[in-house]
Amino acid sequence: MQTIDARLAFMDGVAAAKWKSGAPVLDAAREQQVLDQVVRLASDYGLEPDTTRAVFTLQMRLAREWQERRHAAWREHGGLPAGTSVPDLAKQIRPQLDAITATQLN
Repeated sequence: MQTIDARLAFMDGVAAAKWKSGAPVLDAAREQQVLDQVVRLASDYGLEPDTTRAVFTLQMRLAREWQERRHAAWREHGGLPAGTSVPDLAKQIRPQLDAITATQLN
């Protein structure tokens, strides 16, 4: 449960990065990349690939819903709150999310 909470804790930063760049919340290519990696790693850890895929698919859906709620609030209030720190998605957030993924599978 800690790793799920840790993953969701990054979603404000993910949402802010996507908001600032104008990227859509849904990044189907990235999600597919993560799922493909998870299925490959599942076998290495003796996990059932289909079940592992289902768990990560659910996590990604919840993360998208979180981001969509943030974007809706920002649209309603005219943008990001003043002083919002916007991390670099590729360099700061994704490596940490990848580390959480590895921890979840281990």
